[in-house]
Amino acid sequence: MQVENRSSDSKNLIEGFISSRVRGRGLDRRTERAYRLDLEHFYAWAEQRRSGGTASEKNFVSEAETESGSWEDWMEAYLDYLNKERKLSFSTLYRKNRVFGYYLSYLVKQGIISDCRSLKPIKEGEEPGRRGEPSQALLSKKEADAFFERYGDDGAAFLS
Repeated sequence: MQVENRSSDSKNLIEGFISSRVRGRGLDRRTERAYRLDLEHFYAWAEQRRSGGTASEKNFVSEAETESGSWEDWMEAYLDYLNKERKLSFSTLYRKNRVFGYYLSYLVKQGIISDCRSLKPIKEGEEPGRRGEPSQALLSKKEADAFFERYGDDGAAFLS
């Protein structure tokens, strides 16, 4: 299955996902924005790769680049790119991995794809590009307490 990025199709899929997964569950605007950007960036990256891509992106061709590449292959190639080339943090990659998993489930429920497998988990503390089991704790209790002590219960001061 090839990932399509027909602008209106991807926007409609993203909007349906946001409506179902975020608004339908009462999640806040920041979550909506993060999910939307994760998916828009993924589609833009996939489209750029299909139309030639940059030199660094071409290093992530694999089977995802072929017509038979699955959604999961494309998403894993994108996460590898973000890990190796963009050097995103573990927590960011972990979040994107989860969002993509939710999105795949949504696509199955909508009949866009017949089924999906779990994405390879992101593993904390390994060299960029190596993947394994996710860590159970992104922040220790001490770190979380220090954050809320400094920025307040809603974290609004952190975001400004």
